[in-house]
Amino acid sequence: MVTKSVLKPASIKLSRAELQAKIDKIFEEATYQNECLVNIYKIIFPNWSRIDKIHGYPVVGCKLWLYICKKFIEFNAKHHPECTNGIWLNNGFSSSRTLKNWEIDMSQCSVTYYN
Repeated sequence: MVTKSVLKPASIKLSRAELQAKIDKIFEEATYQNECLVNIYKIIFPNWSRIDKIHGYPVVGCKLWLYICKKFIEFNAKHHPECTNGIWLNNGFSSSRTLKNWEIDMSQCSVTYYN
């Protein structure tokens, strides 16, 4: 029998430089948009392999959201010029002007984990 538990995710404490380096590496190494998206989520949810479902979305500062969005635009222009940036717009994080530019707020989401 598979058991599950719903928990608030842990806060992520990365500096702007650390976060930017991780994001840049993701886009340098990926071939497809979905790889980029999943690997960005893995930064925020380090126990990715234990996750059954994420409820809600992480909320990030506007500069971080725009940085990731621009990375998707550049990635698609290079690898998939026929594609739009829909994966980030439809499945990426929310953004808020009330947060600092590179801040990540996990209070609006919870995660169902496999035990």
